[in-house]
Amino acid sequence: MTHDGGFDAGVIQSSMADGQPLVLPASQEIQATDLRSAIISPPQHVDPRGMQLEGAHVVGDLDLTGIDWPAGLSFKGTKFSGRLILTRARLGELRVTNCELRSIECPGARFNGSVTFDGISNEVKGIINFARASVTGDLNFAVMNVAPGANAAIIGTDIEVSKTLYFGDKFIAIGDNREGGLILLIGARLGRLECGAAHIENRAGASIQADGAEVRQDVVFGPGFYSWSSGEHGGLRLPGAAIGGDLDCRGASLYNSHDSMTGPALEAGRMRVANHVFLSDGFRAMSGSHHGTVHMPGSEIGGILDFHRAIVLNSNFSAIVLDNCITGGTLHVGAGFRAQSKNGPAISAISALIGGGLNAIAGRAQSSNRWSIDLTGAQVRGQLEIQKDVACRTVSQSEIGSSWPDFFDVPDQRSAARVVAGIEQFPEKRETWISLPEREEWRRRVWATTAWESDGAVKLSYCTYVGAPRGVPREVLLDWFTADGDTYDPHAFQQLARNYDSEGDQRNAVATRLAQQREYVNHGIATRRGRIWQRLLGLLVGYGLKPARALYWLGALMIVSVAFCTLTASDNWLVRTAATAPPGSSSEAACSLSEKVTYATSLTLPIVTGSADKVCAIRPGGGLLAMLATGELGVQVLGWLLASVFVAGIIGIIKPTQ
Repeated sequence: MTHDGGFDAGVIQSSMADGQPLVLPASQEIQATDLRSAIISPPQHVDPRGMQLEGAHVVGDLDLTGIDWPAGLSFKGTKFSGRLILTRARLGELRVTNCELRSIECPGARFNGSVTFDGISNEVKGIINFARASVTGDLNFAVMNVAPGANAAIIGTDIEVSKTLYFGDKFIAIGDNREGGLILLIGARLGRLECGAAHIENRAGASIQADGAEVRQDVVFGPGFYSWSSGEHGGLRLPGAAIGGDLDCRGASLYNSHDSMTGPALEAGRMRVANHVFLSDGFRAMSGSHHGTVHMPGSEIGGILDFHRAIVLNSNFSAIVLDNCITGGTLHVGAGFRAQSKNGPAISAISALIGGGLNAIAGRAQSSNRWSIDLTGAQVRGQLEIQKDVACRTVSQSEIGSSWPDFFDVPDQRSAARVVAGIEQFPEKRETWISLPEREEWRRRVWATTAWESDGAVKLSYCTYVGAPRGVPREVLLDWFTADGDTYDPHAFQQLARNYDSEGDQRNAVATRLAQQREYVNHGIATRRGRIWQRLLGLLVGYGLKPARALYWLGALMIVSVAFCTLTASDNWLVRTAATAPPGSSSEAACSLSEKVTYATSLTLPIVTGSADKVCAIRPGGGLLAMLATGELGVQVLGWLLASVFVAGIIGIIKPTQ
């Protein structure tokens, strides 16, 4: 229905009854009070589509506070010079398309249908307030540019949306709200939350604040989603949120200021996710927070936690913090994953419970700290799949934070968040926006000027896992266990040795226990006497792990003794005794070669006795002969000692210190 005349409430009421849009010239002004009067005094029969207004210029605030309107409201191509107020209203659907808005106030409103804002053609300077509102359908912010200054852009505290809360690919929100998030969803109850390639920038606080939100299905921050923030409490905030499906951030980009006093790019402590968490496939997060860039301590995840092909940077502390986190599936930090940190491990998963395995094949965790990955006290109910070069340490680079461009602190006219798919919607600002290629070039320079060496370590103190780690040699694991320097940690050795035992790999199990004993001697014993004794046991019987080593020493002693006795025959120091010399021969007749061999063998092997030890003896005398007699006694004692140590090791009297 097209109407070119002046405003007539009867014409509006007629269109409501017929269910036809009322089309007015864009220049035609309608007083908001007149429009309100027409709405609150509807005809007896109203089409379910309700009032449909196209065109016109609504002058003043359209205040529909408390209205009980079962039908819908639709505005298309309409210019609102004032506010649209629907406080505590009860309506059907609300659709605002290709309009100019100043602010929308709907606290406590009830919508029996969907609410859609699409193609809003101006910068919305005011607040969009849906606090405590209820929407039985979708709440859709498809195309909108919101710039509320120091206020929140969208207030959705305690909002209830039965289906999807959607921020479209051309949704832009830029502001300086210090009091909280630019989009407030604290305590929201949603069917699904989806943010396509939306761009949200808060230069003074969080971008999205959804503390304690409940979402029955998935939460999606899709490819091209961009969050820029500078808040001390974090950028994208989901602490305490309960998600009934997946948390899907594949391809999203989250940035927080590199100032150490700011919060994480993703704050999700104590979050509960029923299915999987995907921070992968081009996911990027950067910050300088001392809490980490991705901060998820105490979170509970029903499925896998996937970081493959993600980049996470932190200029002051850990990149990823998963302390006390629980996952039902595998933790994936491989296949193109890269984390970079300073003054802390790139990944901290202290006391985490990982229901599957840990897959770090082809990943890279880089830190200026000795520890690249910290799994202290973690329980991994699957296998560790990890490569040697996954853990890297900085050898030369400029400060990570100082390498970053100043787009964290850019002036308003060069706001990074203005790089949006809707650039053609506001062509007059094209010259002032930072381009995506500029950001890509910056990222390339950061990695190109950073040098690393693969001598980082994975900390496995008191970490339990299944089977022997795959992809990393035993020698590298043992080097990781001793990377703490002066600290002795027996549990890591014991866990690895038990896992080798469970796989029947006795060679690696014994080698691991030997390494543990060496570390115990070097850093676990306080007294010098204790260290000397343990080193002696290690030398003789491998701390009880290799009792056959005593036999090797005993054999070497026998060979030396036999060689000495047989090769020094010309000195006539070993002679027959007077009691055993043949009749008519000298009492100092030399022993035969076979008698010398038997004599030397009986000295070194206590279990071997023969007649030679009674036939042959060291010729009496002083000087060198007296020294040889003393040496004979020493060889006997050493032989008995080695034999006794061997037997003690075999029957378990000598065993390694736990």
